Amino acid sequence: MKQFAHLHVHTEFSLLDGAVRIYEVFELCDKLNIPAIAITDHGNMYGVIKFLQAAVRHTDFRADFLDFMAERRPFKVKPIIGCEVCMTDNMHVREKGKDNVPPKLYHLVLLAKNEAGYHNLVKIVSEGYAEGTYDNPHVDFEFIKAHSEGLIALSACLAGVIPQAILENDFALADAWIKKFKDVFGDDFYVEIQNHDMNKQKIVLPHLIRLAKENSVKVVATNDAHYSTKVDSETQKVLLAISDCSVSGNADVDVDVSDSNFFLTDEFYIKNYDEMYAALPYEDALAASLEIAEKCDPYLIKKEQLLSSYIPPEGMTAEQFLRKLTFDGLKVRYGESNVSKISTFERFSASIAIRCVGRIYNYPDSEIVKITRFIPMMESRKNQLECILKSDECEDEMRKSDFDKLKDMYKNDKKVRVILDMAMKIEGMPQKIGVRYAGVVICYDPIADHVPLVRTN
Repeated sequence: MKQFAHLHVHTEFSLLDGAVRIYEVFELCDKLNIPAIAITDHGNMYGVIKFLQAAVRHTDFRADFLDFMAERRPFKVKPIIGCEVCMTDNMHVREKGKDNVPPKLYHLVLLAKNEAGYHNLVKIVSEGYAEGTYDNPHVDFEFIKAHSEGLIALSACLAGVIPQAILENDFALADAWIKKFKDVFGDDFYVEIQNHDMNKQKIVLPHLIRLAKENSVKVVATNDAHYSTKVDSETQKVLLAISDCSVSGNADVDVDVSDSNFFLTDEFYIKNYDEMYAALPYEDALAASLEIAEKCDPYLIKKEQLLSSYIPPEGMTAEQFLRKLTFDGLKVRYGESNVSKISTFERFSASIAIRCVGRIYNYPDSEIVKITRFIPMMESRKNQLECILKSDECEDEMRKSDFDKLKDMYKNDKKVRVILDMAMKIEGMPQKIGVRYAGVVICYDPIADHVPLVRTN
């Protein structure tokens, strides 16, 4: 089987809009003969370090992560750092327009080619949260242009500015945007094509290919993967339904997802070369994925000293001086951009996963409680449900009777089984971001020069 690299992938860190599990994806790539895969979550880089760590563990589970990076050891499956950012006309406009409608946002996939690209991507993502409003972090073309060094740009899915212009029959505008991106990124700009058997994609596909050819821009095939395998499409729909806080069906029918979510088919998964060729029989576009992967350097994380260094005043130890600075106010001393709190993620526990899935499937709350009462209140282990339902031995003798009752419900009640099977799929996934109040990060220069930032409420 020929090789193909996936360059447009949404992991669980797309927060309720992605179901690709980071710790599973590299083994799947090995099975499908995929030599490289990118992480391109929506507007954030939350999962980048875990993604790289998973790639290292898949290659050598004994290896130290930072040593592996420093020694530039070869990966079994190459990880590529990226992000699908939102772009608007003017990121500094904070007033909504006519009819109180916010400015339109367009998608653009950015991949880090080298260290300069990584730092620019960090700045783009951070600025999207610092300046971007209307719920979605976003930047404008001028900011991307100013921070384009070391980045590869793909024109994205149907939500990209070029496909949107084509759908509006404004081919001159689509052509103008291709020229603008080419002027900025040169040979590192690619027109992205996709085919998930959707009518709008079939409309734009021939025009994307034609306009790319007219502008001497290469075309690359992607699959905008939001879940790992075809059977996981239901998981993605459930996550979207939870995100929308809507009840979208019951345990006897498929979960319905609205037209605006662009998930009208079950084709948004990680495909092998043959499946990609069947959807997009353009060998050059498929080969371009490998060309892009070859351009990208994955060894972008290194150990370095970023803590501010001061000579304490006479008569004070370094520890005493630091405590005084903290007391006086870190932001006043270092500057707001040099100080940050630490983000954390609220994940689906077993009980929360059951409650959310039960509501999406329109299962009565009174019946959901009958399931969750058998789940321990303090859930410390990962994959709690799988451990309870799939294991013949119970380490917790105090709860053995409860676990046996839950197993009986799982075995004998079809609706309970459907709910628990789906809950097992989303258990442990991050659902929203929070703040770890016990820690503060202090850096000798702006933190956004090194790691992506997010602004919370």
